[in-house]
Amino acid sequence: PPAAAGSAPAAGIGQVLERDRVNSPGANKLRVVFYTSDIPDAGTNANVSLQVFGERGRTSKMIFENLREKDFKRGGVDAFLRQVCSVGDVLHVVVGLHASNPEESWHLQKVEIVDLFSQKVFFFSCNQWLHRRHGTLQIKLLPDAKRTDGLTGYKIDIKTSSIKGAGTGANVYCILYGLTGSSGKCSLGRGPFDRGALSTVFVQVPQTVGTVRQLLIGHDNSSLQSSWHLEYVEVSNTSTGKQLLFEVKTWLDSKRGSSSLVINPEGVEISMEGLISYQISVHTSKRVNSSTTSPIELSLFGEGVQTAPFPLAGIKFKRGTTRNFVVHAKDVGNVSRVAVSLLAQSSRSKWNLSGITVTDTSRELTKYFPNNNERLDEKYHSITLFEGQKSLEPTLSPSGSSRTRSIRSSIGERSSGNGSSPLNLSI
Repeated sequence: PPAAAGSAPAAGIGQVLERDRVNSPGANKLRVVFYTSDIPDAGTNANVSLQVFGERGRTSKMIFENLREKDFKRGGVDAFLRQVCSVGDVLHVVVGLHASNPEESWHLQKVEIVDLFSQKVFFFSCNQWLHRRHGTLQIKLLPDAKRTDGLTGYKIDIKTSSIKGAGTGANVYCILYGLTGSSGKCSLGRGPFDRGALSTVFVQVPQTVGTVRQLLIGHDNSSLQSSWHLEYVEVSNTSTGKQLLFEVKTWLDSKRGSSSLVINPEGVEISMEGLISYQISVHTSKRVNSSTTSPIELSLFGEGVQTAPFPLAGIKFKRGTTRNFVVHAKDVGNVSRVAVSLLAQSSRSKWNLSGITVTDTSRELTKYFPNNNERLDEKYHSITLFEGQKSLEPTLSPSGSSRTRSIRSSIGERSSGNGSSPLNLSI
């Protein structure tokens, strides 16, 4: 479809943004993010409430309706925008569970509150059950001490195109890639990211990301209207004011190719100084249901050093096919192992990887790293491959995830999506 101009709101923010265009005297906007724990039966179908207590007063009790029972699922991140009275710095919050079913329960991991006026971020760890049987239908949470230390704030403006059918109702996420690291997956929430709409979200990411050079953006295909035509994304450092424009002008749609992609900012050159070239071939298994449209991350390990993980997105890893990429990375010497992560977009994301071939073009040395029948999915989404050896069994962290967060890299041109042209990356 031809590209056109447009924009979008974020995670449960759609209608709220429309309503909040009329500002009341003394009013403020808060972005409230609930993180449901990733343990058995952690999710709930009930409504949730929140009341914020600050230095200058308190808000009224805010009710977050679990429409169509799609919010507050196990391991989910649900973001909402609310207009409230200004209460100053947040001192504590009270979270409540409003369930008509006496057996309804919810295990809340944490709450994040972003003051969109002051751009301050407050974190409240919970890691507890809300359940009538436990005698806890509401709980008071104090802010985590020094959680904002070592973090950098970014303002993300997301513009959905104005062409017919451009909007999406799926959960949208992004990852910021810098010179020295990455943000990890940032939830931008569930739509509707309406046709022609503009949405603004504030996020806090580790300072170790460094200067942002690339953006991975995608959605989880969780809506009947998931396909999304994205016009552009603008990322602004709230401390320095530096802005980066990422032009997209394409569909994010698994039926048209992929529901995620990696983009370089306009007008920013990626230096190739001090880098060498690797050719990476990703082999997907011939077994049934081996394909994935989710993005993946790789990292190469050598003689006491490693590359930053780099994303491969915007294409489908089809059953029985090989995808070829060219990666420009620092020299790690003799490549001894490859770490692979599936950036699972939903509980349905699964991938059977056959193996990875790495060619060090400077030494004309090729190695094959097989995967011995380990399927990657939302729960087990990281694995390390060794040359001619069995791969390590993925181990779960307390959150149910085996993925180790580490430094990520920059990416250059995208593949055409048909598998015929290599993808050039810079780490």
